[in-house]
Amino acid sequence: SPHNQSPKNNNNSINSSPMIVGFSQDLYHHVMELNNELGEKKRIILELREKNQYLSKQKKESELYSKKVNRDLQKYKQLYEEQVISTKQKQEEINKISHFEKKIQIER
Repeated sequence: SPHNQSPKNNNNSINSSPMIVGFSQDLYHHVMELNNELGEKKRIILELREKNQYLSKQKKESELYSKKVNRDLQKYKQLYEEQVISTKQKQEEINKISHFEKKIQIER
Protein backbone atom coordinates (compact mmCIF):
# COMPACT_ATOMS: atom_id res chain seq x y z
CA SER A 1 0.00 0.00 0.00
CA PRO A 2 1.18 3.57 -0.57
CA HIS A 3 1.14 4.19 3.21
CA ASN A 4 3.97 1.64 3.81
CA GLN A 5 6.19 3.23 1.20
CA SER A 6 6.30 6.64 2.85
CA PRO A 7 9.86 7.59 3.94
CA LYS A 8 8.60 8.87 7.30
CA ASN A 9 7.27 5.42 8.24
CA ASN A 10 10.55 3.68 7.30
CA ASN A 11 12.66 6.00 9.45
CA ASN A 12 10.51 5.52 12.54
CA SER A 13 11.18 1.78 12.74
CA ILE A 14 14.82 0.91 13.58
CA ASN A 15 14.37 -2.67 12.32
CA SER A 16 13.37 -1.44 8.88
CA SER A 17 16.72 0.31 8.29
CA PRO A 18 18.89 -2.10 6.22
CA MET A 19 22.04 -0.32 7.43
CA ILE A 20 21.23 -0.94 11.11
CA VAL A 21 20.17 -4.54 10.42
CA GLY A 22 23.38 -5.18 8.46
CA PHE A 23 25.51 -3.57 11.16
CA SER A 24 23.92 -5.58 13.98
CA GLN A 25 24.31 -8.80 11.97
CA ASP A 26 27.98 -8.00 11.30
CA LEU A 27 28.47 -7.19 14.98
CA TYR A 28 26.79 -10.45 16.01
CA HIS A 29 29.00 -12.49 13.64
CA HIS A 30 32.08 -10.66 14.86
CA VAL A 31 31.18 -11.37 18.50
CA MET A 32 30.62 -15.04 17.64
CA GLU A 33 34.03 -15.21 15.90
CA LEU A 34 35.71 -13.61 18.90
CA ASN A 35 33.91 -16.04 21.19
CA ASN A 36 35.15 -18.99 19.10
CA GLU A 37 38.69 -17.58 19.11
CA LEU A 38 38.53 -17.16 22.86
CA GLY A 39 37.35 -20.75 23.30
CA GLU A 40 40.19 -21.98 21.09
CA LYS A 41 42.76 -19.94 23.03
CA LYS A 42 41.42 -21.26 26.36
CA ARG A 43 41.70 -24.81 25.01
CA ILE A 44 45.30 -24.17 23.92
CA ILE A 45 46.16 -22.68 27.32
CA LEU A 46 44.74 -25.77 29.06
CA GLU A 47 46.76 -28.04 26.76
CA LEU A 48 49.91 -26.04 27.46
CA ARG A 49 49.28 -26.21 31.22
CA GLU A 50 48.91 -29.98 31.03
CA LYS A 51 52.10 -30.29 28.96
CA ASN A 52 53.91 -28.03 31.42
CA GLN A 53 52.79 -30.18 34.37
CA TYR A 54 53.84 -33.33 32.52
CA LEU A 55 57.26 -31.86 31.67
CA SER A 56 57.78 -30.64 35.24
CA LYS A 57 57.02 -34.14 36.50
CA GLN A 58 59.40 -35.65 33.92
CA LYS A 59 62.09 -33.16 34.94
CA LYS A 60 61.75 -34.07 38.63
CA GLU A 61 61.88 -37.80 37.84
CA SER A 62 64.88 -37.22 35.60
CA GLU A 63 66.69 -35.26 38.32
CA LEU A 64 66.00 -38.00 40.88
CA TYR A 65 67.23 -40.65 38.45
CA SER A 66 70.34 -38.58 37.71
CA LYS A 67 71.10 -38.31 41.44
CA LYS A 68 70.68 -42.07 41.84
CA VAL A 69 72.99 -42.74 38.88
CA ASN A 70 75.60 -40.36 40.33
CA ARG A 71 75.40 -42.09 43.72
CA ASP A 72 75.82 -45.48 42.03
CA LEU A 73 78.77 -44.15 40.01
CA GLN A 74 80.45 -42.89 43.18
CA LYS A 75 79.89 -46.26 44.82
CA TYR A 76 81.34 -48.18 41.86
CA LYS A 77 84.24 -45.77 41.61
CA GLN A 78 85.05 -46.39 45.27
CA LEU A 79 84.77 -50.17 44.80
CA TYR A 80 87.00 -49.96 41.74
CA GLU A 81 89.62 -47.94 43.61
CA GLU A 82 89.53 -50.41 46.49
CA GLN A 83 89.92 -53.24 43.99
CA VAL A 84 92.88 -51.50 42.35
CA ILE A 85 94.57 -51.03 45.75
CA SER A 86 93.87 -54.64 46.68
CA THR A 87 95.27 -55.84 43.34
CA LYS A 88 98.42 -53.76 43.80
CA GLN A 89 98.92 -55.18 47.28
CA LYS A 90 98.46 -58.73 45.99
CA GLN A 91 100.88 -58.04 43.14
CA GLU A 92 103.44 -56.75 45.65
CA GLU A 93 103.01 -59.89 47.78
CA ILE A 94 103.40 -62.09 44.69
CA ASN A 95 106.53 -60.15 43.73
CA LYS A 96 107.98 -60.62 47.23
CA ILE A 97 107.21 -64.34 47.19
CA SER A 98 108.66 -64.86 43.73
CA HIS A 99 111.73 -62.86 44.72
CA PHE A 100 112.03 -65.03 47.81
CA GLU A 101 111.64 -68.21 45.71
CA LYS A 102 114.38 -67.06 43.31
CA LYS A 103 116.60 -66.34 46.28
CA ILE A 104 115.99 -69.84 47.64
CA GLN A 105 116.68 -71.41 44.22
CA ILE A 106 119.92 -69.46 43.92
CA GLU A 107 120.99 -70.61 47.39
CA ARG A 108 120.35 -74.22 46.39
